Amino acid sequence: MKMKKIITLILIAMVLCMMFSACGSSKTGSDTEGSTPASDGAEEQKDKLAAGLLEQNSIETSARKNWTQANGNGEIRKQVEYKRFDSLNTMLMELGTGRVDFLQLPGSVAAYLAAADDSLIIETKDNSRPNQHYHMAARGDNTALMEELNKAIEALKADGTLDQLVSDYIANADSEPASNALVKNEGGETHVVAVTGDLPPMDYVAADGTPAGFNVALLNAISEKTGCNFEIVQMDAAARLSALESGKIDLVFWIGCWSNDGFEPEEENISLSTSYFEEPLCFVSYSADVLEKIRSIFVRAN
Repeated sequence: MKMKKIITLILIAMVLCMMFSACGSSKTGSDTEGSTPASDGAEEQKDKLAAGLLEQNSIETSARKNWTQANGNGEIRKQVEYKRFDSLNTMLMELGTGRVDFLQLPGSVAAYLAAADDSLIIETKDNSRPNQHYHMAARGDNTALMEELNKAIEALKADGTLDQLVSDYIANADSEPASNALVKNEGGETHVVAVTGDLPPMDYVAADGTPAGFNVALLNAISEKTGCNFEIVQMDAAARLSALESGKIDLVFWIGCWSNDGFEPEEENISLSTSYFEEPLCFVSYSADVLEKIRSIFVRAN
């Protein structure tokens, strides 16, 4: 399986990183970078659990801040240090080398990774924590495209197609998705869509760079409803909004926002589609002890 090969390569890289890290530690004789002794503040920071998260854009950050202001997050912040990364592979390497203790991931991504690496342990958050829901994003002045998308997504919800796609490609996915070609509608307008490959199986990109599975299936279903065409490009998550605003792409496939009743994130010059998928967030670690600590932290905070 390609995913297992990728994870094997990541684990090899982790071992090498640990070896180099050990060499560096013996040279400096310090717990911190360079030769400066660790301060009391550094020791306090060291006692915190380190969490790995994917880097968020301004829209996602706005949604997260709104949720935390409404629900509180102070006690958790005192005990957890959050570190953000620009790709899922980087996060996995940091988890393997021990630079982070656990990852906070969408439930479907955690299940997908654990299926390929049975040493990963998943801890599902309790119901008081936020769900993450996904929207497509377009430029704010492209109202015709957004109206077309929203109408298609609502139609796919109404006729059961969207539920079936989620079941086939996300909820019950037990292997890497098969490659499926994009629908081509002769004479239809073509929209360029950015994917990342960082949220498999929802946003999956094969080892050869080919998107497959849910992302292609959903775009094909929208094509069949609207008569338009899509072209998919892969890019880093952090580059998507700037590429959208500059006109290099027409759509961002997913923006992940924490749910909060009555809140719709806004961004100048960017509009979001209606949500097409929602799922809980969870924790992933190689250590059962770490997950037990995290569970107790969240129980006390609530």
